[in-house]
Amino acid sequence: MELILEHVSKQFKDRQNIKKAVNDVNLQLGPGVWGLLGANGSGKTTLMRMICGIMKPTSGHIRYDGVSIEDLGDTYRDVIGYLPQEFGFYPEFTVRQYLEYIAALKGLPDKVARQKIDELLTRLSLEDVYKKGVAAIREVDSNHIILLGGAQWNGNFKPFKDSKFDDKIMYTCHRYGGEPTQAAIQTIINFRDSVNLPMYMGEIGHNTDEWQAAFCQTMRENNIGYTFWPYKKM
Repeated sequence: MELILEHVSKQFKDRQNIKKAVNDVNLQLGPGVWGLLGANGSGKTTLMRMICGIMKPTSGHIRYDGVSIEDLGDTYRDVIGYLPQEFGFYPEFTVRQYLEYIAALKGLPDKVARQKIDELLTRLSLEDVYKKGVAAIREVDSNHIILLGGAQWNGNFKPFKDSKFDDKIMYTCHRYGGEPTQAAIQTIINFRDSVNLPMYMGEIGHNTDEWQAAFCQTMRENNIGYTFWPYKKM
């Protein structure tokens, strides 16, 4: 691996003035750890953005293994990552949505991305967070049953590995669409049966009357209590 910068410069025009943020940089970087030191405003961030292909140099060339990073395109982005001091975060995204977004930027195929995301979410289990929340509640309330919702809109129960850490817990799920059949919620039923604790369908709705009638029948047949979303809001 070799990254070469040849006479790389970057200029910005401010009204009638031209400011040189980076001026004639020449570097040859190979495997190892490298440091980029400089005072505030010396052009470090601008240089890093050009190295990552986010910003184009005014002049000069950046080559990875002898090929211009502009010509490499997505191939170059597959091998480089950049975490700036301040980075964009989208609070409206769930963890899964954000990982899917990053995977798309990196060009991962959908199937591969979904598999990797599932592996990460399972490995980096959120169960410890649930346990801390339950422990905080138990400091002031030792009597009431606590409902634990699954990940990803209360539909994924893979993060749960320990159902015995509290003797007054149960689980809750949500569902708004898809087939109104037992097969469609079989993973939820399997999880409930494996932990031998109640499962409660905390929200259904936003669908046709026929769908809701069929789905309610499915839940009754499988001993799952449920609440209509509009009723829950009342």
